[in-house]
Amino acid sequence: MISSTNFTYNAAQVEYSLPAETTDVWYVVARRVGPEKVSAPLPNWRFNPQAYATDFSTGKSIQLFDAVTPGQNVRVVYTKAPSTLSANADDFATVTGYADRVADLVVWDACKRLLPGVLSARLQQTAVEATERAQLVSARDIQGAVQTYAALYAEGLQRERDRQFQEIPNYATFQGS
Repeated sequence: MISSTNFTYNAAQVEYSLPAETTDVWYVVARRVGPEKVSAPLPNWRFNPQAYATDFSTGKSIQLFDAVTPGQNVRVVYTKAPSTLSANADDFATVTGYADRVADLVVWDACKRLLPGVLSARLQQTAVEATERAQLVSARDIQGAVQTYAALYAEGLQRERDRQFQEIPNYATFQGS
């Protein structure tokens, strides 16, 4: 999930605190001085996920190595883990922050990972259920279902990845660590 934080640039400071929920930094932009109201990308920064807790209470920080006019706003766009669904009544988009279209990806990935467990029940050949199940659902059927869900997941994941690249700015400079 994408989020952002803003702070005012201080020329005497190189490292700034980031929220504790930060898992990675996507890009950093800073306002330019003047009437154009442009936020220019900062190509030289370093995300520090292990910052000294004595200096940064969140344990996360970013170091900026570009010249920014003091007093200007700096925006850091970062990723964070989605919130966990905890009740059947939870709305996927509201709780996780992802669009509803991503819910299918979660289901397809779960099916892909859980279906091989059905196959493991066949390893116990002495059970009565194993011989009856063999007539109803073959190992090939289960393998086919796993491959189908894996293909659906891979296709949907690529579609979401392409959408993210279209929706989120991509600066043509080296961006960070």
